[in-house]
Amino acid sequence: MAVASLVVFLLMGTLPFVGAGGSHDRAPWLHLTPPSLQMIEQTEADVAAAGPVIMDSGAASIGLGGLRIGQYRQKEKFTASDLAQASAYLRFVTPPPAFLADKTAMLAAMFPVCTRLDGTYLEMCRRAGS
Repeated sequence: MAVASLVVFLLMGTLPFVGAGGSHDRAPWLHLTPPSLQMIEQTEADVAAAGPVIMDSGAASIGLGGLRIGQYRQKEKFTASDLAQASAYLRFVTPPPAFLADKTAMLAAMFPVCTRLDGTYLEMCRRAGS
């Protein structure tokens, strides 16, 4: 059963038609083991230090430290208030699905200064001059 599950996991993660708008894991074998506790704690500390943060769907799905109201909106439909209060935008470095291209382009323009969080596939993007 374990071998069959692994084969299905690897196969479904690499097929090009799986995932909305081509949003699928192109290297699922890189994620077969969970991250270390130290990496999780460091990532959570980086997010907490950034101040009010909004997150893309991928970053929100891993639930760093628990989401607060306004940190995530389905299909990245943040309100003007959410955007005004946010000092940073946390996102995965992988390309977004095609149906979110306009939203992610708007967020990239608002938060253009991005730094990759060590050991992760996450970027913390801040406003220019922050």
